[in-house]
Amino acid sequence: MGEHSSHRERATLDMLRALGGSSRTAELANALNVSEETVRRNVKRLAGQGLAVRVHGGVFLTAQNGEPAFRARLNAQKGAKRRIGQAVAAIIPNGASLFLDTGTTSIYVAEALAARKNLTIITNSLEVAWRLGRDAAHQVMLAGGALRASDGGAYGAEAMDYLRRFTPDFAIVSVAGITVQGFGQFDAAEADLGRVMLAQARTAIAVADATKFERNAPISLGEPGQFALLVTDQPAPEPIAKAALHWGVDLHIAPPKLKDAK
Repeated sequence: MGEHSSHRERATLDMLRALGGSSRTAELANALNVSEETVRRNVKRLAGQGLAVRVHGGVFLTAQNGEPAFRARLNAQKGAKRRIGQAVAAIIPNGASLFLDTGTTSIYVAEALAARKNLTIITNSLEVAWRLGRDAAHQVMLAGGALRASDGGAYGAEAMDYLRRFTPDFAIVSVAGITVQGFGQFDAAEADLGRVMLAQARTAIAVADATKFERNAPISLGEPGQFALLVTDQPAPEPIAKAALHWGVDLHIAPPKLKDAK
């Protein structure tokens, strides 16, 4: 703990861990019995050390690769991710085949797809398989490989070789960052799997909530024009909207409220 510049920063870090790795600023200030401004200063210092990520109104602890821990990310932006999931489910027809990756937004897509019928889902995610495999109306194909405890995903050569057996109608890829350079991930293994999905599927759909705009995830997924569509919850900043037009990627904004897919 010697690298932290103050007792308050250490207390902030410890409290974030106690709160499960993420917190609203107001909640954290109340738990520490300090002002929100004090919390924001401490969080800014922790972010500068790579120990936390600031988002609007809150903060996450980071994992070793610089992205917030999986469970914290799964609980972040729930409303936006649920709307994105419903919007994607409205696009996917009954009887379709698709890839779904381990990204947290893909989990909400899986949740929404449960209302569809006769889907074939190919995934490397235990979470996706669990959510959709319980319904006999769907066929779930789960990739093998080295299982990663942090997100329940199978990775490595074996998983990629398994995915290459399929040419599904769609690939749904949850991206970690979107800039005018394209779409990126923080994790090399996730990026490797994403590239395989993009190469094999007939139509690729990127999913990301608005916090991913202008976020530089350093591992590229390749040519952004591989995606036909980006489904998100808010309009993109103008530079990214112009870039998407140049790439030939349609931007689809999830409606504020959607009925369940039928």
